[in-house]
Amino acid sequence: MFPSDLNLPPKFSEWRRIDSRRTQYDAIIDAASSDKRFIILNAPTGVGKSTIYMGLAAMLGGRTLVLTDSKNLQDQLYRDFAPMGLVEIKGQSNYGCLYFDDGRRTLPGCDEGPCHASIQCNYRDKGCRYYDAVRRAAGSSLVIANYAYWMNVQKFADPESIGVFDRIILDEAHNAASTLADFVKVTIDRAHVFKLLGLEPLRNADIDAWVEWGGEALRVCNDRIEAACASASAYRESVAIVRRLKSLRGELQDLVWAHTWRRTDAPNIPAWIPGTATDWIIEETPTMALFQPVWATAYSEKYLFGGIPSVVMVSATVTPKDAGFLGIPPSYYDYFQYPSPFPLSTRPVYIVPTARVGRSMSVGETRIWLSRIDQIIAKEAVDRGVKGIIHARSYERARQIFAASEHKDLLMIHDPSNTRKTVEQFKRASGAAVLISPAVSTGHDFPLDECRFQIIAKVPFIDNRPAVIQARAKSDRKYLDYIAMVELIQMAGRGVRSESDFCNTYIIDDNFAAWFFPRNRDLVPKWFRSAIRKVRLLSEVA
Repeated sequence: MFPSDLNLPPKFSEWRRIDSRRTQYDAIIDAASSDKRFIILNAPTGVGKSTIYMGLAAMLGGRTLVLTDSKNLQDQLYRDFAPMGLVEIKGQSNYGCLYFDDGRRTLPGCDEGPCHASIQCNYRDKGCRYYDAVRRAAGSSLVIANYAYWMNVQKFADPESIGVFDRIILDEAHNAASTLADFVKVTIDRAHVFKLLGLEPLRNADIDAWVEWGGEALRVCNDRIEAACASASAYRESVAIVRRLKSLRGELQDLVWAHTWRRTDAPNIPAWIPGTATDWIIEETPTMALFQPVWATAYSEKYLFGGIPSVVMVSATVTPKDAGFLGIPPSYYDYFQYPSPFPLSTRPVYIVPTARVGRSMSVGETRIWLSRIDQIIAKEAVDRGVKGIIHARSYERARQIFAASEHKDLLMIHDPSNTRKTVEQFKRASGAAVLISPAVSTGHDFPLDECRFQIIAKVPFIDNRPAVIQARAKSDRKYLDYIAMVELIQMAGRGVRSESDFCNTYIIDDNFAAWFFPRNRDLVPKWFRSAIRKVRLLSEVA
């Protein structure tokens, strides 16, 4: 069977080889042959995971929903697979509201439309850009959306508004649990609540007191919404007030409802993570109160799986540990792990002795670290005239690297507001160029001459100061290391995207070789572990 037999677009003219014996078609058969509800595919860069799951969707028939964790990846997949009938759906803010169309101005998004204030709109049944897109999605057998859109539909809309699905594909599935946890997080902004409701949120209270307060605030909020809708006009500010009240109502409803999911020691346990509980963590600041479950497993079915019969989790770094984070017992899934199809010579990961990078670095260590970055830029970008990426981990680190570099004329840096624009400029640049970014570790591809070297400037540990992160680390002693290792492997995978590609990756944080890698070898897939090369001097890199 050829890709064309499964209606895959012409650009996928033949099955890519995974190893000496297997191709992408064999991976499709692996998944299609499973009798488990959950299928986990660990598919390194180059295996072609999107070809596998789109081929699986075509082979098995029915309706398939693909979820991604970024709009950038969603756009890329849509471009690749639209020829086989893939339809995309995004949040309302991505579609201009025709109610406000006067031919003279840029349209606000449909999320600002008058229908949110119960004002009649004649476009909703036909002509509305958003609802027309919903109807197109409902009529397609292949639909792509992002996690945020899907979970919002499950929570706030009719879950069947885009139709009933036979299977759901969770792309970049290593992020699914954290995305779910962020989604169910409740944020009470003190100034926002006082402005809208005239109520003062609690301080230093326990969860029971907060739930009681939430119930009272919810009653006030509902009264304010009813009054605001009754007096609303079609002006955007009038609609915006109703939207803000409805958004606050959602937070308050979550706060009240969260009490029912507090523990896993109830008779019907809603989560499967051995030895852990789903107690909610409260973290108060002068400006807000945050509520988040230690583990969001109790919400996986309701907001993520949605009762869909078949769930396929796919990523280069997804493991059974990610299934545990989503509350999936081992007996409920089949796990398939594939090797990298790329030669080791094209994807080396060099460990270059530099300095232990962290908050406690001395002035001298910082100087050595920044100097090492410039040495690599000189070796790769200046001498060889190629492009590369510095994974900076944070915007603060990115600015620090940029400020200290002797090669500013080659560097491109961005802030959260212009990531996409800067990445596109970098991709289009000819000759030597270096992108410094903390935001391209996933969801971005830099094939061939777009990236010939990468610098992982720091082991990407997450901020462990939030109370919920501390609770997770206490519950699972490998949690912090696991999240950092997954992120690091994702970073390393940005630069080699095909068998004809090549990219040098440099890790210049001595924490990696000193303790992080030795302590966590079990978290590193064999295909990545085999690419690691320790060198004493940068000159040893050919």
